[in-house]
Amino acid sequence: METAFYRFLERIGLEKEAVAVVARQDGAQDGAEGGAEAYGELRRVFDVDEKGFLAGVGKRGCGFALYYYCRHAYELVGAYRERGISEGVYIDTFADIALWERLCLRETGERGLKETEWLALHLKMELFKLGRMQYQTIVLAGDVNAGGRAIRKGSEVYGVHIPRGEAFGDAEREKSYRAAEAFFKRDKMIFRCDSWMLSPVLKEVLPPESNILRFARDYRVSRLDPANRAAERFVFGKVLEPADLPAAEASTSLQRAVLRRVKEGRPVGTAEGFYFRGS
Repeated sequence: METAFYRFLERIGLEKEAVAVVARQDGAQDGAEGGAEAYGELRRVFDVDEKGFLAGVGKRGCGFALYYYCRHAYELVGAYRERGISEGVYIDTFADIALWERLCLRETGERGLKETEWLALHLKMELFKLGRMQYQTIVLAGDVNAGGRAIRKGSEVYGVHIPRGEAFGDAEREKSYRAAEAFFKRDKMIFRCDSWMLSPVLKEVLPPESNILRFARDYRVSRLDPANRAAERFVFGKVLEPADLPAAEASTSLQRAVLRRVKEGRPVGTAEGFYFRGS
C-alpha cells in the first residue's frame, strides 16, 4: 500500500485495525473477495449503474467495502481540487468513512462498512461536511407545507445531516451554517433535516437548554414518522431488541430517556423539518 494512501487513511481517522483490513484488501489476490481487479471493475460500474455497484460491493463483504470506499475517496482528491474545494473539506467529508466503520464494528463485530448506499453520496460528490454538519443539495419532488410555510415542487433546498461524536452547541452550528452559505454561495437558504433530533417527543424528555432542542427550534416540521427507531441506533449504536434491554447501559440523560421509551414500547420517532435562513 503506497505511503500517500496510508497517510490518507490516517488523516480521515481510520483506526489501525481498520487500516490493516484495507492493506490486506489492497494486497489481495484478484478474485471474488477483493483485490485491485475487483476494485477496478466496480469503479467502472459505479459511474453507470449505482444499483449494480452496490450489489457488487455487498456480495464481497464489509472488509472489501471499506477498502473500496477508502480507495475511491483517496482518488477523488484531484476532483476536489478542480472544483476549488479545500483539502480540509475533503478530509472532513471522508472522515465519515471512519465513523461508519466503527459503527460496523460495534454492530457486527467485524471491521468494514455496511452503510454503502449512504456513503456513495460522498463518492458522487453530492454531500460535504462543512464544520459540524454535512450538507447536500436536494430538489424537492413535490410541494411541502413546513409548519404553515409553503415550499414548491422543484425548489432547491439543502439537506442537513449531523454526524455523531462532536460538540453540537450554538457556536458550532452557527459556524457550520455560515460555512454552508459560503460554500454554496447563497445568502438565503432553506435547510431540510429528516432526523430523530426533530421529533417533538424530545420536548417531553430533554431539558429546555438541550443542544438538540435548541437545534430543533429553528426547523418548521412538515412530517412525522413516530414509529421510526433511528434514535436508538444513533444513541446506542443499534436498534434495541427485547434481549438487549436488561444489559443496555444508559449513562447520559439522552440515553436514559430513549431507553425508557423503548421499554415502554414507544419509539422516539423522527420528523422532517425546514429551516428558512436569511428569509
